[in-house]
Amino acid sequence: MDVPGRKLFFDTGYFRLSYFERLVIKAILMALVVCGITVSIVFLSGPFKGFQMLGLLGLIFLLDTIVSQFRGEQSITSKVLRQSETGSVFINHFVGWKTFSLIDKAFNRSESHSAPFVLAVCAELIHTGEIKYGLQRLGINWRELVVAVETKINNTSVPAASFDGVREDITAGRIAQCESLVVQGFLEALDMGDRTVSYFALFLGLFATKNSDLMGILTKLSVTRDDIKNATISSRLSKEIPSAWLGSGQI
Repeated sequence: MDVPGRKLFFDTGYFRLSYFERLVIKAILMALVVCGITVSIVFLSGPFKGFQMLGLLGLIFLLDTIVSQFRGEQSITSKVLRQSETGSVFINHFVGWKTFSLIDKAFNRSESHSAPFVLAVCAELIHTGEIKYGLQRLGINWRELVVAVETKINNTSVPAASFDGVREDITAGRIAQCESLVVQGFLEALDMGDRTVSYFALFLGLFATKNSDLMGILTKLSVTRDDIKNATISSRLSKEIPSAWLGSGQI
């Protein structure tokens, strides 16, 4: 899934940064741009063709990045990076680490009745090739992640004994109270004061609407795309969510 909106060249498109984080990154980028332009001009005016070429490439990269930020599009440099082996490894590494971190925080901080929603989606999420590869790059075995999540669930009031067992029960509709728990958990996670958990819930909702298996699980629980969209609009995060997300079929 690729969420539209302004992208940094290392942004995966899955996660939104806080205002302070964006401010810090913008300041760093501005400093890099100034330094980059200065160095590029020095290289361009240098006597060696190699330096002149580096200066030209530097200016092209900087202009590409600046234009993409103003237009709210993914930069050409980013697209090329994503297609390269180095870019693929870096992005998968970042996505894997970020996903693992958010799963851990969501289970540690959210209320126990939010866990079934997180569990239902994570059951498929960690089996996704990109996420699994990212975890492997970090030396994290996804089976160990399953055990860690199992432990967290068993320490809450959620009536669940095993990770895969709950997924099967949800899919088969054998857990009667899960429908209300999923909806309630999603709504409360969105409205939690903890921004990390709120964005994590929003990310899960967005991911679910793009994945047929996950949407199948939510459909069995009478949760539709409109439910997710309406819950998102009515949440505290609605003012921070780009209208493009709601108007272009991303939710």
